[in-house]
Amino acid sequence: MGLAALAGVKTVAEIAREYQVHPTQVSQWKRAMVDRLPEVFEPGATAQAEASEREVA
Repeated sequence: MGLAALAGVKTVAEIAREYQVHPTQVSQWKRAMVDRLPEVFEPGATAQAEASEREVA
């Protein structure tokens, strides 16, 4: 849902209606993606993800 909002193909209201959530929730997901997306492309991001997965396991 956050990705759909980020892509801008549909409005926040359309996405909220489609997934039966409040528009504020869609906006929060979109903001979280915008804020955290650069982390995906940082060097060492894979190592951090693997460490997190080991902690969870």
